[in-house]
Amino acid sequence: MSDAPVRGIVFVGPSLPVETIREMDPSLLVLPPAAMGDLLSAVRHHQPNAVALIDGTFKQNLSVFHKEILWAMAEGVWVLGASSMGALRAAELHDLGMIGVGRIFEEYASGCLVDDDEVALAHADAEFGHQAVSTPMVNIRATLDHAVEQAILSQAQADALVGAQKQRHFPTRNLRTLLDDAAALDLGLDEASSSALQTLIDGGGIDLKRQDAIAAVEQLSIRAVSPMPPDRRPAHPVAATFQGTLERDVTVGLDADLPVTFDSIRRHSALNDTHFERTWRTAVTTSTLHRLAEVLGVVPSEQDHEHARTAVLARLTAPDNGDSAATLRRLDMSDRDLERIVGDEAIALRFQRWLAAQAGYTRTTQAFIDQLRLDGRYEEARTEAGLFEQAASDAEGATTQPSLDRAIALHSALTGWEPPSDLDRYIEDHQLGSRAELYDRLMVSLLAVQKLTGLPVPMVSESPSVESGPIATRGHQG
Repeated sequence: MSDAPVRGIVFVGPSLPVETIREMDPSLLVLPPAAMGDLLSAVRHHQPNAVALIDGTFKQNLSVFHKEILWAMAEGVWVLGASSMGALRAAELHDLGMIGVGRIFEEYASGCLVDDDEVALAHADAEFGHQAVSTPMVNIRATLDHAVEQAILSQAQADALVGAQKQRHFPTRNLRTLLDDAAALDLGLDEASSSALQTLIDGGGIDLKRQDAIAAVEQLSIRAVSPMPPDRRPAHPVAATFQGTLERDVTVGLDADLPVTFDSIRRHSALNDTHFERTWRTAVTTSTLHRLAEVLGVVPSEQDHEHARTAVLARLTAPDNGDSAATLRRLDMSDRDLERIVGDEAIALRFQRWLAAQAGYTRTTQAFIDQLRLDGRYEEARTEAGLFEQAASDAEGATTQPSLDRAIALHSALTGWEPPSDLDRYIEDHQLGSRAELYDRLMVSLLAVQKLTGLPVPMVSESPSVESGPIATRGHQG
């Protein structure tokens, strides 16, 4: 697969050959007729600016869901509909922002056409290029309208032939049966009319679906240049039932040719991932906090969101060197997914700060110790902390002390600890007291490392630049 971003996607089958689309615009990604969930998967995976829905399944699979079209538009994707399933959905959703293209859409939107079977036809599968094996009713009507315009048929004769075809089940409708119908109905066609109608039939008649599909591809190339502006996007609150669709029917892993749904990933992890219980507990806690925030009316501040965004991007984009666009593609995320994660983190920060103010230092510390016990890491943490305390106590004190910034840099280099971008916020959020107390803890770590490893820690001769305040002592409440 090319690394070039996909700007436009077209779902098409019997309405228009793939080769025709590639001749019109080689940059477009051509996908088979869309079933339920295919639009969701394509938008999440490829993140296009625009999608043209032309053909879709309706009998062998569930059809494209209206909600997924609204979801795609809410993500900033132009969605165009024409010719077949696309015309149906565009007629139903054009008031909400879906763009209808072509005569078939217009007739459905105006009410001239009502029945879904007007665009239905039988066709071969992808191996044979979705070759049509019946004629859709809209093409039969267009062909007979043309025959009336050319004085091949009278309006009454055309209406009779339309009625005969309409009575058939859609897979058996075909232009090539029109002359047989005319004879069976005793319409009295003369030799000239029969010959002219046969010529029209042999030429394929009027392929209205093809015409509309071509118009849609032309519009798609224009729309695919840029995403839908925010003020054009429909509001799309995600209900619980549709959230289930997102989890069960969105297919990811397409680049690796290993298609799988989010729900399958979760179920697999439950049985095969040794970290599942911890991840699941965190996920449940996050969901609980989000629900509590809704019930209690908790609204994170702008500062909460800023800190949450910094923290989330730092964690997500590390393998991509800060390239957020690459991260979104790699993790099967959209911009809205990122905003949701940032929002959840902001809520967690808001609750954390509330807890710090309400519950106090000791209760949080006890909860942290309990969590270490439950995670099976308490004894290791106790031993390591005790060793550091003892080693620092036994170590010869540094003749000169580094500045706070230098101590942070040294500690980061020695332990891999990631220095926070906002030190005071970090101290407050983690109940570390003050800069002076943080500095004291950093010096314990540096002296302990020096004592335990025997390696000299490069203490630069400069005075510690920390605010005045008490050094942390046992039992200090901050």
